[in-house]
Amino acid sequence: LMLGRQSFRIPIIGYAEDYFRSLGATLVDSMDVNDYEGATILHDLNHAPKRTEGYSAVFDGGTLEHVFNAPQAIGHAVALVRLGGHFISASPANNSFGHGFYQFSPEFFYRALRHYGCIDIRVLVHVAGLFSDHYYYALPPEQCPTWPVIARSSQITIYVVAKRISRGTDGKLPQQNFNWPMPKSLSRWRNVGITLSRMSPRFATACFRLLNKRSKSLTLDGNPCYIKTEL
Repeated sequence: LMLGRQSFRIPIIGYAEDYFRSLGATLVDSMDVNDYEGATILHDLNHAPKRTEGYSAVFDGGTLEHVFNAPQAIGHAVALVRLGGHFISASPANNSFGHGFYQFSPEFFYRALRHYGCIDIRVLVHVAGLFSDHYYYALPPEQCPTWPVIARSSQITIYVVAKRISRGTDGKLPQQNFNWPMPKSLSRWRNVGITLSRMSPRFATACFRLLNKRSKSLTLDGNPCYIKTEL
């Protein structure tokens, strides 16, 4: 099942049904809030679907950030996956301001997917570059030795895959971890931010870029919560 009728530029032109069939899928449905792209199922993910556990895989290629009740929507999407199946997602993580309601962090997916009965969660961060792209595995929040905050000027996308094994947990809502030690460079930024807010926009932007380069703990390569990988 595709959340939103997805289209892939390569290796085919058009919508993605044939691509998923080439991977072995025998039934490929698509779900959307309206029929402007020809989705086979019309449903608003702000609300629970009537049919659940009908698919071996649910692929979100950029829908969740457009659903107002995102925490509930991801639960509704996972509910469509049969036990033993997989939830797969590609969502904006940073510098897609105005694209949707939200941009997501690795911790959001780790916490939410565990809450909705998933294990084997893998989170990959994709940083778009001018000449080449870079990829990083995001560690689970309990394995992060420091605050997993990053500051980059390029667009960042987050890819997730998780296996559903149960219908949820004890009902307690996830809480964000606030026990990480704050990087020294980030604590200094609080005062710097107040200073920059009093400068002209152009000069403040130039200072921000310089500080970003010098503060390695705020970059993906300098933060131990992210492990660089090659695809």
